[in-house]
Amino acid sequence: MLTKNDLIDYFYRGIKDKNELRIGVEHEKFVLNTKDFKPVSYEEKNGIKEIFLNCIKLGWKPIYDDKNSLVTGLKKENEFITLEPGGQLELSGAPLKNIHETCNETTKHL
Repeated sequence: MLTKNDLIDYFYRGIKDKNELRIGVEHEKFVLNTKDFKPVSYEEKNGIKEIFLNCIKLGWKPIYDDKNSLVTGLKKENEFITLEPGGQLELSGAPLKNIHETCNETTKHL
């Protein structure tokens, strides 16, 4: 059985040196149809699939679903864009050293 000290030790082992600390930002975007403001589907014109294919043309590498061979995400360097269960797209940014780097990453992404 775990003790209080086991729990404290677990957190102490996770402490990082100041030079190892990083900032990782996530952004979620709901993609909506401009005519009815409903979420776009994967297959429809200008839908998620088309967005992913356009990103691949811009240098992003596809991540495939193992079951259906569908593109469900993208990777570029240390950044990921994934399709979330609610249909939204999420950018998982790279682990960066400071807020200025995260600002540049976000600006480039948007």
